Amino acid sequence: MGLILRYRFVVIVFLAFIFLYGLNSIKNTPLDALPDLTDTQVIIYSEWMGQVPQVIEDQLTYPLVSSMLGLPKVKAVRGYSVPNYSLVYVIFEDGTDIYWARSRVLEKLSSVINQLPPQAKVQLGPDATGIGWVYQYALYSENRSLDELLSLQRFYIRYALLSVPNVAEVADVGGFEKEYRLILKPEHLMHYGVSLEDVIKAIKGSNLETGGKYVEVNGREFLVRARGYVKDKQDIEKAVVKEVNGIPIRVGDLGKVIETPALRMGTADFNGLGNTVGGIVVVRYGADAYKTIQEVKKKLEEIKKGLPEDVKIVPVYDRSDLIHKAVKHLWRVLIEESIVVVLVIGIFLLSISLSLVLIIFLLLSLFGTFILMNHTGINSNIMSLGGIAIAIGTMVDAGIVLVEAFSREREEGKDLKTAIIESSSEVGKPIFFALLVVAVSFLPMLALKGQAGKLFGPLVLTKTFSMLVASLLSLLVFPTLLYYLGRGKIWPEHKNPIVNALIKAYTPLFKVSIKLRYLILVLVLLSFPLTYLLYKSIGREFMPDLKEGTLLYMPITAPGISIQEVQRLLTLQDKIIKSFPEVDTVFGKAGRANTPTDPAPLSMIETTITLKPESQWRSGMTYERLISELDKALQFPGVVNSWTMPIKGRIDMISTGIRTPLGIKVFGKDIETLSTLVLELEKALRGMEGVMSIYADRLTGATYFEIVPDRDKLALYGLNLEELSSAVESLLANSPISVYISGRERYGITVGVPRDYRQDIENLILPLGDKLVPLRAVAQVKRVESPMEIKSENGLLTAYIYITPKPSADLEKIVKNGERRIKEGITLPAGYYYQWSGQFEYYQKAMEDLKIIVPLVLLLIVALVYMSLGRVFETFLVLLTLPSSLLGGFLLMYLLDYKLSLASVAGFLALLGIAAEMGIVMVVYIMKSLEERKDRSFEEAIYEGAVKRIRPKAMTMMAIVAGLLPAIYLKGVGAEVISRIALPMLGGVVSAFLTALLVLPALYSLKHRS
Repeated sequence: MGLILRYRFVVIVFLAFIFLYGLNSIKNTPLDALPDLTDTQVIIYSEWMGQVPQVIEDQLTYPLVSSMLGLPKVKAVRGYSVPNYSLVYVIFEDGTDIYWARSRVLEKLSSVINQLPPQAKVQLGPDATGIGWVYQYALYSENRSLDELLSLQRFYIRYALLSVPNVAEVADVGGFEKEYRLILKPEHLMHYGVSLEDVIKAIKGSNLETGGKYVEVNGREFLVRARGYVKDKQDIEKAVVKEVNGIPIRVGDLGKVIETPALRMGTADFNGLGNTVGGIVVVRYGADAYKTIQEVKKKLEEIKKGLPEDVKIVPVYDRSDLIHKAVKHLWRVLIEESIVVVLVIGIFLLSISLSLVLIIFLLLSLFGTFILMNHTGINSNIMSLGGIAIAIGTMVDAGIVLVEAFSREREEGKDLKTAIIESSSEVGKPIFFALLVVAVSFLPMLALKGQAGKLFGPLVLTKTFSMLVASLLSLLVFPTLLYYLGRGKIWPEHKNPIVNALIKAYTPLFKVSIKLRYLILVLVLLSFPLTYLLYKSIGREFMPDLKEGTLLYMPITAPGISIQEVQRLLTLQDKIIKSFPEVDTVFGKAGRANTPTDPAPLSMIETTITLKPESQWRSGMTYERLISELDKALQFPGVVNSWTMPIKGRIDMISTGIRTPLGIKVFGKDIETLSTLVLELEKALRGMEGVMSIYADRLTGATYFEIVPDRDKLALYGLNLEELSSAVESLLANSPISVYISGRERYGITVGVPRDYRQDIENLILPLGDKLVPLRAVAQVKRVESPMEIKSENGLLTAYIYITPKPSADLEKIVKNGERRIKEGITLPAGYYYQWSGQFEYYQKAMEDLKIIVPLVLLLIVALVYMSLGRVFETFLVLLTLPSSLLGGFLLMYLLDYKLSLASVAGFLALLGIAAEMGIVMVVYIMKSLEERKDRSFEEAIYEGAVKRIRPKAMTMMAIVAGLLPAIYLKGVGAEVISRIALPMLGGVVSAFLTALLVLPALYSLKHRS
């Protein structure tokens, strides 16, 4: 300490550096609502227009899934086969670098690409996930058509937003995509003696443009360009297909070219106004979401100048609002905690200058924590700031004990330097170890894996950073600042009315505890079973729901529903939702957005409901009641409702594939058997207590026209299967055969037959070679039911059962009840199995990890306490505060009806270190008093160490309590999570304090008697 005082100017310069660098770190630390909980994943996106799911599964998805399973660090591969598209999600182990993973997938893809159909377009998806959907908007105009709005979105707004740093993709949904289609009548081809291949070749050949290098003329260089792009429908119709006796046969002679909407796999609605065009901004994996959204908003303001006056860009989802509210709430908690802590200390010390020492120490500790956060890449979010929030009361503990010891030394008349050196020597070692116990007791939480590890990793690190920074700065700050600010008059402890009141209140309790020490020992022993009973009686959940200010309504309809019917349903639902006074905007999406990050089938609706601030809600309205009222208003036949929130829902979908908080995955090898099995499971699970809705995948509900070729009849016509398949694909699938180029815009050119021909598919006449052949003459046309979507995971077919629990439901009880019903009523066929998924899957994994973490924490605490005290009995006394702290935490949770979640477990682990610290402080003072007792009796020495030294213990406890209270009572975004961490800590700190005051002296007395 003498060395620090000698170089105090250097210390002041260092502290000024921390202050300035800390301010800069706070400013530059990225912001987000939650840590990124998604797994490292790479998406393989394949497009094969006109193909049905079974063809996609057999020829694209299954070969890709099976080839990717052998990649290093891969933990799961999920495949989705839907009409026209295949999506394969390759999910890697935690900590895998996204770009290393992409390069491995690309490397494997290059080796299997030749085994895939040449017509399929296979590519990697963006370096983003569904959780990157941070900003969504709708285009609104009273005058523009939907195809005009989509063109503005795709070829103007999208390009502008893609130029924003860290925007990985800008997807569109809804509207109509224009395409040019040649409507052919097959009999015209026969009349002119033209084949379908001739027509396709003519259209391709009429839409070309090329260059011819250059020509020099009179010393100038003229570049040569051969113009040939079609400029309108008439140019396509003028294309020559064939020449007969000098007379050209043109495309226009064979059919008519029209503008028509292209095939759509999704649609959208805004506020119940009908089909609209929407945009989705997807940020890059690991990017600063808040900063990117602000840049996107700036870019949108810039490009509005180039939009037609009647076109408006209306935000329908903006995650930056949630981020801002969450961070603002946590900062409010931090500021209020700091103010309350300083006030508590000021009341006990009655010294402005000493309180100022602690204020400066607290500020520098916070700034030092942000410096470490910035350098380790930890964002400012609910969890990272929550770690600092629950640490504030404990951070100042070292300062409290040091300042209190200094104050006592000064009261005894010692000079400034001597008081600083002796107070630091007296309590330095035990306080250092006490803080070390608090810090180290939380570190094993870093062993959590999966989503739990990603969620709590930032909280553990920031709390540990806070404690380490506070420990190191206490060695530098207090000697230096006390040298400058500790010169004033010190108010004697015996003149402090609050301390005197505490001593008066504590003295009779102390005497009773000494007298009834055997009864106290019995009560201590009884606290163990009582704690266990409370633990068993509390409900379970993985994590409390974060109220995002936005709801995600995700109903399921029957597979095979048409896009017109789903649009009608979507518009009607959105009108009903918009009629609620709590709702600000409604943006509904059915089917897929134009992005690989969205695997939704057409039967799946996702409606984003942005709510008004709670101050504008009806009196008495809550989230739970609002969801209940919305759910009642949205009851439609054939529709099963599901409710979640955007971030939470997308995290669930990405991590497990299940979009509801709870679900079951059923695995097998045959889709028909799977379909029957999941429906049986759904029936068995219906009516469970605490469940809002249960819905099993309908695997075979989509309706098909199935064309089964007759090979013998094909042979009679001299045809082969390829000719039949090619004709069906060209005329019915409407696959693009060329591209219409108009400036920056691109539209497909396709071939098809008139609508009435498509409606009567059995009697469709096909141009096959030089013949006109009725389809029914060479094939059987059947109406059958088959899958609209085929899911697979790790090579096995899978089907999901979606379970939406009620907001207050206990997930563990639902799972136990479900397991009982399945065992009683369902017999699984050989080769089939199921597993619970969703939040319960996270909960199970976290509980398995905690079986290792909790014993490890206890062993570390035992080791550190013994190293601090060096005595077995005193170590045992300190450890007695641990079960009593657990009792207080569980009791308070039980009284306030809180469920035990991973957040609560984190609070309890943090509590164990604090409880041990409080025990160490009490034991240290009793040991010191016993060593200095001279001619005093044993009880008098204990009284001196326990009662007369109440001030530092009460200050420590009050500072921690004052630091936890704002985290519990302040309401705002993120309060649901932080309050679950802080509440058991509050109950445990109070019970540990009472144990330190009443139980430890009594047991010391018991030892003396024995």
